[in-house]
Order: sequence, then C-alpha cells, then structure tokens
Amino acid sequence: MSRTTRSTTKAAAAPIAQPPQDDYVTVNWVFFHSSHPHDKPLPIKLPRQLFEGPADDCCDLFVSALANRFAFKSDRNSITFWQPIEDLSINKACKKGWTESITDAEDVFNPIPLPVSFAESLDGQIDDKKRVHLVVTAEGHYLSLKKNAGHEEERDTVGDFSQFRKYRAFVAKKGLSPSRGAKASAYARIQAKSIEAIHDGRHPKHPRFETIAPPIEIFNPVFGRFLRRCRTVETSKKDLIKVQELMQLASEIWDNEREYALKIRAKLSEVLRVSLSKEENADQTSADGVYSFTLGYMRIPIFIMELKKEYGEGGCDASTQAGLSMKRSWLQVDRTSMREKCCCPTLILAGGGPWLGVLGGVLTDKLIIQRLTDMMWIGDSSMYEDGRLYHVTQALVALREALRELKMFYKSLYSQNIAKLDPKLPHPRFFPYPTSFTEKMTTISVDFKYLKPLQDDARCVTFLAETEDNSLVVVKFVDRYGREVHEFLAEEGHAPRLRYCGPLLLQPDQPPLSSLPPPGLSFGPLQMVVMDYVEPLSEDLPVTARPQIEEILKKLHKRGCVFGDLREPNIILAKRNKIQFIDFDWAGSYDKTIRDSIPEEIRELISADVLDAGNDNQAQGTTTFAHYPRNLSVEVFSNTGAEDLQPIRPVHDWRMLKKLVFLD
Repeated sequence: MSRTTRSTTKAAAAPIAQPPQDDYVTVNWVFFHSSHPHDKPLPIKLPRQLFEGPADDCCDLFVSALANRFAFKSDRNSITFWQPIEDLSINKACKKGWTESITDAEDVFNPIPLPVSFAESLDGQIDDKKRVHLVVTAEGHYLSLKKNAGHEEERDTVGDFSQFRKYRAFVAKKGLSPSRGAKASAYARIQAKSIEAIHDGRHPKHPRFETIAPPIEIFNPVFGRFLRRCRTVETSKKDLIKVQELMQLASEIWDNEREYALKIRAKLSEVLRVSLSKEENADQTSADGVYSFTLGYMRIPIFIMELKKEYGEGGCDASTQAGLSMKRSWLQVDRTSMREKCCCPTLILAGGGPWLGVLGGVLTDKLIIQRLTDMMWIGDSSMYEDGRLYHVTQALVALREALRELKMFYKSLYSQNIAKLDPKLPHPRFFPYPTSFTEKMTTISVDFKYLKPLQDDARCVTFLAETEDNSLVVVKFVDRYGREVHEFLAEEGHAPRLRYCGPLLLQPDQPPLSSLPPPGLSFGPLQMVVMDYVEPLSEDLPVTARPQIEEILKKLHKRGCVFGDLREPNIILAKRNKIQFIDFDWAGSYDKTIRDSIPEEIRELISADVLDAGNDNQAQGTTTFAHYPRNLSVEVFSNTGAEDLQPIRPVHDWRMLKKLVFLD
C-alpha cells in the first residue's frame, strides 16, 4: 500500500470490434525487466487502428500480454515503450545473455512518447520481420505459477536477482561529476534515468518510474536517533557560543567561495568536534568537506558537506551536489568491501550563505537521499535570535552525536563476518536493520532474516522474512497502524495473526509530541509490524468471496471500526477459500454519533446496527477517529466519496466493495 500516487489510469476502453485479418500489423517485441533476464522476442498482432493511433491506446493490450505470456502483473501507467537505438535482430535477441549486458535501458533504447503512434515511431522498420521493433518495460510483480507460458519453474513474487542486478547496474554508472550533475538541466536528465536517479522524490514532469523511497530510518538507527535528538538534546554554553560564531560567519556576504567554505568548515569542525577536510577521491572529484576515518586500508566517509557562498550559486543545488558526492565517494574501488557489507549510511550537510540543512543517505540497490531537517537559516537577522540559536545548536549537537554513533557502527561492522554478495541469495545490505521482534504478549525474542521485498516498487516497505523456526512472516514499516482492528479480525479468523506492532528495535521511546497532528496526518514515530505470511490461493477474487467480505465489514462496522482501503491487493483468498484482510494502516474507529447520508443501493447492504449509528449517544470521549491520509489516488478512490484528510466512514468501505472485481 502506498498513499503517494501519481497514477493517471484511464477508464477501461469499450471492446474494439475485430478488424479483418489483413487489417492487423505484426510487431516483434521484447519484454525487458531487471528480474526477467532472458526471454525471446514475440510477435503480436495489433489492430491497424491501434497501430496508427497514440501508443497510449496500446497500454492495456500489453498489460494483458505481460500477464498471459509471463505471468507478470502490471498496470497501464507503468508501461513504457521503447525502440532499439541500433538495429536489434531477432537472432541476437534470442541469444542467451544479451539482456544481462545492458545496465541501463536508456543507453540502448529510445523511449516512444505515448501520444505518438507506433506507425510514426516505427516508420520504415515494421516490414523487416527479422528485427525487434519494440521493447516494453513495466513495473509490477510476477505471479506464482508452475509450468505456465513456457516457464517450467515457480516464480517468486519478485525476481530473486532483482536487487543484486540493480545494484550492479548502479555501481557501474558513476554518472556526471557532482558539480556538473547538480546543475538544473543535468539533474533533470539524471532523474529521468532509472539507474542513475537519486531517490529523493524529485521527478520529471512525466515520470516513468518512482523516485520516492522508504524512510532511511529503517536502514540504520542513527537517522531516527538524530531526528529525536533534534528536539530533545541538551546544549552547553560552549556549544551555544560556537554556533553563535558560526551564525556570525554565515551572515557575512562572501566574495570568494573557497574562503567561505574554508571558514565555515573550520568552525563546523569545532562544533562537531571532528576534523573536516577537503578529501580528494581517486578520480580527482572532491566535496567541500569530508569526515572520514581509517579502517584497515580503507578511509570510511561518514560525513559529506557541500557549500556555496550563496545558495544556488552557479546554478547548482548544494543538497543535490552533496548527494552525488556521497555516491561518488562510496563508488571508489578501495571502498568496495565495505560497500558490499552494508548500505553505506552517510550523514550530509549542505548549504549556501546563511542556509544550512542536514540530510541522510543510503545506498541499497539505489541511492536514497532524504532531508532530515529543513534548510535552516543560520544568519542573524533580528535583534532577538535566541530561539533560532538554540534550534540550530540542537541540530548540530544532534549531528555530532550521530557522527559518533555512525563511526561506532562502521567499526563494529568491520570486524563482523558478513556474507559476500551472491546473486542467488538475499543480502542484509538491501534490507532494513531490525532483524528481531518480541513476540506479542510474551518476552520471547524472535530472530528473522529478510528474503525479499513483496513489491517491485521503489517505495516498498513490506518484506517477506523467515524466522528461526523456518516460518514465514511479513515485516512492514509504517507511520500509523490500526492495531486494534487487525487484532479483532485476527481473533475472528479474518486476518493473519499479528505477532508484533511497535517501535523499531534499538531506538528509545519517542518523547511525547507537544501537540497532536491534524486528523489524517501522522508525525510518527515509525513502527514495525510483523504478521504471519498467508499464501494466497489466487490473485483473483471468486464470486464466493463477496458474501464473506460483506460479513467481515458488518462485523467491523458493528464494532465501531472501519477498514478504509478495501482494494484487491489488501484481500487474500487463503486456505479453504477463506477471505482475510491485510494492510490495516488506515483502519480505526469511526464516530458513531454521526448519521451518514447513505444511497439506497448501499443502504441495502449495511446492517441495521450501522444504519442506526446516528442514534448512538454513547460519549466518544477523546477517541481519535480514522481519517484518510493525504495524496489519495483519484482513480482508485473515485466514486467512493473518499477525500484527503477526511474521516473514514462505513459508507466508504461499502462503496469500495462495489468497485471490486469478482470472477466466476
């Protein structure tokens, strides 16, 4: 489940009348996917009206082709069409290994714009029956199957080699130097390339892939602790004086960037109590400030800084340049052994003139850079800046503590015997750091190891894992969760057993918030949820599932609870054709003192207990009711009445039920 959606799903087109046999165009195509290393070209017959119309009109046809030929489930919004830059013969494409030589699709294929027709894009090529005309890429996942469409072995939900292959492709593409890549035009080109993109949420106007990533706090505890200390750490008189001197330096307008960086670097070294230097990589690139230390023969860069004498000077974003500097530092050959042990957690400082911000970065199978603070004003602009001085000092003292912890992390990791990267095995560097939980209602600690992400999506925060006793569990990371609703349905047999729901390990209790967030927003803290894994019997819902779902909703609503996200991915057909709900991120209670205006077609489905809810005068006290989050998908929740930050009501669940597709 993801709340952030840029989907532009079109309504299903009306069935197209079958044209005469000679009014088809045969197109040779190949499916190119990171976890699908080799499949031969296939011919597909396109009705001429589709061939000559916008390529966008062909998306639904290829979604069906991927499902039927490769058991690959995708949606039309993730389909991208390409044509080979150089002639690609069918004979070459049939040779095993040709796809493995490609690290980035953009290097060998040109994208076909969706408004442009295949007839125009493939003009002059389509008559050559011995060449590959079209390459198709898509985001999605493989369905479990056996002996289907020529594949003799069972496929996992996500290809076994996907993370390893993406990592290898990423490492092989150093890209532009940080100073060049941080310029606006170059950055836009980087963000359009799936292998090179920084996963920081920025994207082109018409993105072909996702650049939002999981929160970096799940990959190393240092980031979460830094965020907490920014609000709670005590500052000393000495710290306040040093930061005041930094603010005075930053308030000055500098003519020379090198002199500015030198002065700021020196003062930050005093505040952070580390030696910041301008350290040059083997390829002659260097950041404005680096803190590294020696482990064996390696220098480990745990802190990267990029500064401009004024923010945006030279058309560069200092935070983008700092992220690219982190990447360039960790891709140095002499750091390979450490890079392949862990996800390279790094703290970053970026700024210009009187602005300064703290970021964090990790390198999984992609580069993830996230802002840990706002871009803080560190100049003196008022007679009374005590509050600002204290806030900036807290952030820098928290950064100092984080650097100390990160250094300890790498020293400990250096002495550990971590398995080498193996394309056939999951590796810890690609996964979150928590690897144990305390069994619910006990003090028993259960260790587990991650097997794979459960979605082929850059935003995925849900993983399949295996415990010490070889049982499978689902581990997910959330900022909110309907624990009580999950437990209620699990007791009724309508949800997997919930084994843990609580804070990430290795982090102290979160200090209470000074005020509650507005309804629908969540300020955390992050939680880890562990439940039993339930193997679905089918990806589709049979018609016999509908009465079961209706009964579950009636139980929920009678209890005063709502589910909120009733979609096919959150409903499992389990053993004995029993329906179970998963994904309780939005679930919670609803205000029973309010009577909804319910359409007649929905009214007949709802039990009298819910219809009479407006007569329930039971005091609700200070109950926090379930609300929809921000960034709801307009397409997914159309015709349900659901809106961003709106209370979730029983009528929303029933309207979602009407949108489900059931197969005979």
